[in-house]
Amino acid sequence: MGRTKKTPNKRENLGLGNCSLSTIGEFIPLFRKKRKNMHPIFQKVTLKSNKDIYFDKYTGWIEKACPLIQGNWKGGILADEMGLGKTVEVLALILSNKMLKNTQIKKEKIGGSDSEPELVIKTQPKKRKMIDKDHEDYKNAIKKNKVCTSARTVSSGSRKSATFQALQSIYDRTLSEYCTTGSREEPEECRIQCICGSTIDDGSVECEKCGKWQHSACLGWRRNLGKYVCPQCWETLPLLQSKATLIVAPVALRSQWCREMRTHLRSSLKVLNYEGYTATPVYPTELQNYDIVITTYAVLQAEMKWTETGQPVNLRKKRKYWPGGSPLVRVFWWRLCLDEAQTVETPGRIVSLMSGKIPAQHRWAVTGTPMAKGVTDIYGLIDYLKMEPYADYDTWKHILYDPYLKGDKEPMYNFLGKVLWRTTKESVLDQINIPQQTHQLHVLELSAVEKFYYNREHEYSARDFLKMSEKFDPESLLENLDKKDLKNLMAPLLSLRQACSDPGAVRGKGRYLSLKKKTSSMKDLLEALILKNRNDCEESLRLTVSSINGLAGIYLLMEKPEQAIGEYRKVLQLAARFSLDEKEGNLTIDKLPMIHAMYNLAEVLVIHPSSEHTLRDGTLKDDRIALEKQYIEKFMEETASAKKSYECLTTAVEKYEGQFLLKHGQWYSDGFDWVSLNNFDNDLLARIETATDNAHINIDFRSETTRTLLRKTYNWHLDLDELREALFKALNEIYEEDVETKNISIKSELVNRARDCHLRPQQQKNKKGNSKCLICLSNVKLKDYETALFTIKKRSETFEEMSLVGSWKPRFEEILLKALLGFLKSKNSIPNLIKDGENHVLLMDTLKKEFKEIRKFWTMLDSQVCARDELHICKVRLQLKSTGEQSKDKTSKLLKKLDYRTEQIHENINLIRPAELPHQELSLKSDVIRYSARLEALLGTRNYLQTLRQQQFQGENPDPCPVCRCALTSTWAILACGHTFCLECFQKFLGRAREIIRCCICRSKQNIQEVAYIRGATGPQDNVGDVIGDYSRKVEDVVRLLLSLRSTNPHVKVILFSTWSIVLNLLKKALERNDIEAELIDSSSSFENRIESFKDPLKKITVLLLPFRLGAKGLNLTEATHVILLEPVLNPADELQAIGRIHRIGQTKPTVVHKFLVRNTVEESLHEATSSNASGWEISNVTVGQLKGLFKNSPLEEEDVDTQKAIIQSNSNSLRIESADSNVVRNISQSSHMTPTPSSSGGVNDTDTTAHENNAFENVCEENKVCDLKSPKS
Repeated sequence: MGRTKKTPNKRENLGLGNCSLSTIGEFIPLFRKKRKNMHPIFQKVTLKSNKDIYFDKYTGWIEKACPLIQGNWKGGILADEMGLGKTVEVLALILSNKMLKNTQIKKEKIGGSDSEPELVIKTQPKKRKMIDKDHEDYKNAIKKNKVCTSARTVSSGSRKSATFQALQSIYDRTLSEYCTTGSREEPEECRIQCICGSTIDDGSVECEKCGKWQHSACLGWRRNLGKYVCPQCWETLPLLQSKATLIVAPVALRSQWCREMRTHLRSSLKVLNYEGYTATPVYPTELQNYDIVITTYAVLQAEMKWTETGQPVNLRKKRKYWPGGSPLVRVFWWRLCLDEAQTVETPGRIVSLMSGKIPAQHRWAVTGTPMAKGVTDIYGLIDYLKMEPYADYDTWKHILYDPYLKGDKEPMYNFLGKVLWRTTKESVLDQINIPQQTHQLHVLELSAVEKFYYNREHEYSARDFLKMSEKFDPESLLENLDKKDLKNLMAPLLSLRQACSDPGAVRGKGRYLSLKKKTSSMKDLLEALILKNRNDCEESLRLTVSSINGLAGIYLLMEKPEQAIGEYRKVLQLAARFSLDEKEGNLTIDKLPMIHAMYNLAEVLVIHPSSEHTLRDGTLKDDRIALEKQYIEKFMEETASAKKSYECLTTAVEKYEGQFLLKHGQWYSDGFDWVSLNNFDNDLLARIETATDNAHINIDFRSETTRTLLRKTYNWHLDLDELREALFKALNEIYEEDVETKNISIKSELVNRARDCHLRPQQQKNKKGNSKCLICLSNVKLKDYETALFTIKKRSETFEEMSLVGSWKPRFEEILLKALLGFLKSKNSIPNLIKDGENHVLLMDTLKKEFKEIRKFWTMLDSQVCARDELHICKVRLQLKSTGEQSKDKTSKLLKKLDYRTEQIHENINLIRPAELPHQELSLKSDVIRYSARLEALLGTRNYLQTLRQQQFQGENPDPCPVCRCALTSTWAILACGHTFCLECFQKFLGRAREIIRCCICRSKQNIQEVAYIRGATGPQDNVGDVIGDYSRKVEDVVRLLLSLRSTNPHVKVILFSTWSIVLNLLKKALERNDIEAELIDSSSSFENRIESFKDPLKKITVLLLPFRLGAKGLNLTEATHVILLEPVLNPADELQAIGRIHRIGQTKPTVVHKFLVRNTVEESLHEATSSNASGWEISNVTVGQLKGLFKNSPLEEEDVDTQKAIIQSNSNSLRIESADSNVVRNISQSSHMTPTPSSSGGVNDTDTTAHENNAFENVCEENKVCDLKSPKS
């Protein structure tokens, strides 16, 4: 598409050769008659009466006259590929097609004489020039602005700014107009209505149209700019004809445009760098004096509001000042050019609306990716270019877009061939002489720790994604989804992509491991994984023990005591296993399930002696009592510690109470009397009212006097002391303290009473007149004391509502006392009153601290009561419902719905019907197998992680190969179950396995991708020195690549792109630690200054770290010769833009593009998908089904086996996993989303592991690269 380019007739030496732009629409002679054509959406229809009508078949509209449109468009889309000099082509266009001389505006001298041949670039000052407050006219103007006597007068000696004082003056004058007290003075009429709000006459000028007076400095007006017209009157005047070209570019490219002008232009052109109206106002006629005006999209967006000044606003009073308006829309520009015009591809955006309001003779859109998201992006550009009739969306859709989608692409191609100018590098490579660019693909293998983390994260992310994607049709386009749905759908993919770069980037967003702390190294990640595994193991162990205890209770109800005894003994065996095994000794079983098993086992053995005796049968009771004591002592120690904390504060309270010089409450009583005697009542009330307002406490002071306030304060003081004493008395009745050990214990009678009162009230719901227990009574006293000490909103006193609503704000009486003390100090009152008042304030602060500790102590007491009750509950086992209880269950469900009472779902939870026994037995058996399999899998994972820690971070050599007993010194394989093998033995039993292998030690089946290959410290090293620090594999390899490049060329410059700033920050820390100078660009940094620092050869900055969203478009960075793409991107257009930063006109050295991706991850899937079908991965074409294909390697796609089928196949009730079929265990483990890695012992005589001497190991090594222990190598 496009036309053959011609060499312009008038051009300077721009270094373009024969590639300079001759343009399409701007060279149509102005005297040529404008051609008009029929609107394409209409078609001519001749009636029988030989009359012609024009019919719109899409809407049914009929026109009698031929609807004509203007066919000559002035402008177009310059869409040359990145790096072909679009900036220089636009400069050539500016020089080649200037405004005719008879329409040019008289020039003004700016920065030198008119004959000066140098390029002049003027930049707006950052600060607006304000009137000096020390000026004599300023002081006189301030004196003239009088206000009512009740208002504050603005002082010329104030440190406030002139703007603040002017606004304060306006506020005071307005307030004086509504003043209802005192003498009212009519304010002087002010003639100044400036945008700054000031009424100072200095430097004011009168509008020629409406007579409004404003400051010339605030509007940017000077005498040589013509007669002054205010911004509002400019809207009624014709547009100013200007010879200038307005260029709008991103902020990052503004300095680049100026740099290109200084390099290529030698004419006496005048350029203005327009910073916006808020920087320094520019009067519209001043824009006629420039040839080029450069501004940014941010300025357009900010000045959108200034274009609406003409809209009427209903105000009760006349405006004090008027907005200035944007001068950009007051000028009819000769040319408007948008650089990186894809910014306006969405017509409804503010930038698009503002660019459409700027009038221009010629309109150009400059972009290297006009269709980054799809062909729909073209419409936004056509709308900006105002190319009628296709700027109308219906015409665009019916005439061009819909036929294009249906396969008729000829109309779209014909239209774009007229308006779009596109040149690729391949077509002009022989003319521009750009050195060759090579691409290097760095395929990495995750380290063992990263691989484990990624695989777990992949399982959870795939599960979440597949679950969310079920709500959408696979053919649904992502751009049509709701923003919230799209964000939730992309979140799993986002966490996986970040995990490939660095697990630390996933902090707080992971599915498997939601890291709360920073994982600055792989060692930290491994420790977090081990902690996560330990918590999962303890959770699975707890569920396993609970299921076994429940199954034992079912057997007792089914009158199978021998089987029940066997189940209880399994619990004891588990406890012994984890207490004796050193590797598993960190796991602990909850004491309450253990107490349940020991108590009920002892009872069953008394009634039904077992034929098989154990050594522990005789000590079950003593062991249980010791375990109960150990359980309750923890709560007793915590309670004693809380009591000690609050007693320290109680001692401090007694100390302050003993320091009063006067009697109880005498200081504030005498203080109020002293205030009344000196007639300071109103002053004190005003001070108290101000203090309460600041504390946001509403008090009506209309009926208050010093005497009523004294009465309230004294009564509050007495109530506070009484409530405190009552609280201490209630607390002392709850507990008993051991004099020797200082341990706090609860009386057994209190526990029984609390059980009936609030712990299990449903058992006493039919009894009336039950009194509250001491815990509840002390809770009431605690709330009463809290309400007296703080400002708290009242709530009902149910036990469940342990705390009150509201923050701990001070009471009104406390604020009153502090205000009284401050007032007495300000008036130099009696010293004893002041001293006692200060002591009282300190006492109140200590009382507040004491209350917080008392509440903590009460909470510990309540926890100990609950703990003692739990010791009683944990001994209860399942029981059968009686006949009467079963008849109650037959109540109609409809009647239950009509009952207003809330059903107690935990009431009699241990009671079951006889008919439920078979179902409960089957269900609990299933739970035992499922949780046991999960526990064994987690223990295998635990062994694997601990082995990694010993071998990689503790410097310990692994155990000898379990097959040949040879020491593992050079390279070895470690399976997901934690067992390690030498490569020779692993090759033999690898056999012909493709995806699943079986460990010859524990017989566990596992994915071959779970196998990690580790090279010892004695293995061969890279030529480049080791990387300092412990980082992720990708970060480490990037640092190693940069060290290699710098060793080859010390002055090398590299640009590194990533999607996420968090990854760039992690990488910057690694570079700094390895003495590699790097500059990071982010949204908070000074973009232009950092770019210039990178280009400066004296600063020796090697790497420029750029996010795709900030630095992938428009920048000219030919100083660099290497581009690193840290990860594959979803949009291929972003990748092309990033590469184009160095491969462009002006580059004199060969360039290299380095792409990093991780094997067997979502990055590899994404790379394969975008490489094979780049057009299909354009943002407008991506579907939900395409994203689903990225999770093709998910382990969740394997076929699951029904759990009930596994229970039927397993006739044994043994806890050990060896008794269950391995396939069942594997699938049950997968259903729990855990790694199937049992750690039980086994032999090597299985026929599945028959040795097959072949090259399978070589194939595996090719797919899974060997990891170097100290210096990983890709």
